[in-house]
Amino acid sequence: ISRDGMLSDTQFLHDFVQKTVSLKLTNSVCIEDTANICKFKNLKYLELRKVPVHVLSGIQGIRAQLQAVVCIRSIKRLEDLLLDCGADHSSGFVWSDLREAVFSYNGIELLTRCLEFTPWLQILDLSHNRITCADEIDCLPNLKYLNMSYNLLETIPAIHRDACRKLQVLVIKNNYIENLSGKL
Repeated sequence: ISRDGMLSDTQFLHDFVQKTVSLKLTNSVCIEDTANICKFKNLKYLELRKVPVHVLSGIQGIRAQLQAVVCIRSIKRLEDLLLDCGADHSSGFVWSDLREAVFSYNGIELLTRCLEFTPWLQILDLSHNRITCADEIDCLPNLKYLNMSYNLLETIPAIHRDACRKLQVLVIKNNYIENLSGKL
């Protein structure tokens, strides 16, 4: 390969990464090194499947533009993504464009107020976890779709009063809820 050919290939890869809107990372083996995704300047959709969020850096730099995040079998705590931004270990900052978040099949047990950093969230899927109480959902005023199925809930989650008017779908099947007079 000539030097001009290699330079052309490198420029193509650079442009390709810069223009990428959607990135899906999957893993079937244990990742030990950190992967940096900060070069994906136009990323709107990030999907992680079996990729631990703590091995990704560069999330902090793109979180303001991400519109959808899917983490399946990738996190144990929402704070690892929403506050720490994976390996960036950043501090809390609003995810200003995030509209959809899927955190299913992660073994999440506890929700915290870190959801306050996602005020524009409209779609939230926390199905197939180990959540016993979801009252922290009440800080999400723009929810239209909430899936809390296959958890350990005993009561219906508290919903923000503005979200009560906007909520179109609430999925709470396969929990331990015996009384439907929740906090909606």
